[in-house]
Amino acid sequence: MATQSTKYEKANTLFRKREFVKASELYKEALFTAQEPVLSQIEFNLELVHKRLGLSSQALISLRGSKLIPIHQVEPIQQSSAKWKSTGDDPQFEVELQHVERLSAGFYQLNLSIKSHQKNKISQIYPDYGGGFLEDSSILLVHKRGVLTKLTRVIRFEKDVIRLRFDPLNSAGVFEIICFEIKPISSNRAIETMLEASQVLQPGVAPPTSIPKIDELYRVYHSRLNHCANNVEYEDWIRDVELPSLPSGGEAQTSLAKMTKKPLISVVVPVFNTPEKYLRACIESVIRQSYPCWELCIADDASDKPHVSEVLEEYRSQDDRIKVVYRDQNGHISRASNSALAMAKGEFVALLDHDDELPVHALYFVAQAINLNPNAQIFYSDEDKIDTQGRRFAPHFKSDWNPDLFFSKLYLPPGRI
Repeated sequence: MATQSTKYEKANTLFRKREFVKASELYKEALFTAQEPVLSQIEFNLELVHKRLGLSSQALISLRGSKLIPIHQVEPIQQSSAKWKSTGDDPQFEVELQHVERLSAGFYQLNLSIKSHQKNKISQIYPDYGGGFLEDSSILLVHKRGVLTKLTRVIRFEKDVIRLRFDPLNSAGVFEIICFEIKPISSNRAIETMLEASQVLQPGVAPPTSIPKIDELYRVYHSRLNHCANNVEYEDWIRDVELPSLPSGGEAQTSLAKMTKKPLISVVVPVFNTPEKYLRACIESVIRQSYPCWELCIADDASDKPHVSEVLEEYRSQDDRIKVVYRDQNGHISRASNSALAMAKGEFVALLDHDDELPVHALYFVAQAINLNPNAQIFYSDEDKIDTQGRRFAPHFKSDWNPDLFFSKLYLPPGRI
């Protein structure tokens, strides 16, 4: 933070001396790592510098070593140095590379500051290695709605790049580009940046004794960032569709009081050496259910990790609805599930894996469906996955009842309601 404050102070000095181009460079360097309240001050001063220079968007971007030329579905917004309008779902800029005819194969650092006013969006960079702009070669970038997103990303060009294209959005709308820069970096700098981004190096923690090979490190780094990009639409769906459809605590209680049938649901869980973090999360997700008529039947499949029984006994002592049985021999998921099922007293059974979690209203919606469909015998739900950072991804939205599909696809595998 001290370094950024120093750059900011130097930029202010240059601004007062009317050396606006140099001041703009330092402001934008400080912009990438600045935090509030300095961030807002830098953005304000940067806008003043742009007005003093009378820059167009293209001239502004060229200060950072590249020039963005609109080539498809992009229009400038008048009286603005950074705002653009996308007129369709495929806006495109060509990146004019100044002082060089092509970018050599190797590692580069992309610095991008962009702000859009639509939902979370994906930007893409397309290198042309001689065969045109191909999807398989594109690089995905994610920016958030309504906020200035500052991205620093390591990218690797496999071959010399003869042309470069930047697609800022995948929809129509207004957006701002404050900074766009691609600059070559050394392999050592690329490794350092990727390790930090992949959380291999943690503040206060010694670096790993062995550094992964750079090809494997880039594959993991690239895959992780693409996972975030590919999940953008699902995150939008959760925010815009799922969350508004969920009942409040009071609404759920009112609906529960009106239910003519409140069946006991036995949640069956086979457990074997589950990491404590995930075992607790699984059990807590059942305890937090807004529907109260449940029992949790857990069968420990001869775990040899001491924390398993300690956690199970802790929760069993806290809630009479939690039942636990310990198997003498490891019988794997089927036998363990049967051991848990032998304790079940419920009218309906829900299968839950030992490292899965139930959303808070999961059993509430099942009970609601039972009341609406009193003759049905099987109920199933959509599902998704959770990564190590707690982000939901890979949704499986299931169709309405389809017997052929039901018998040809795993709609009720172990661990799913």
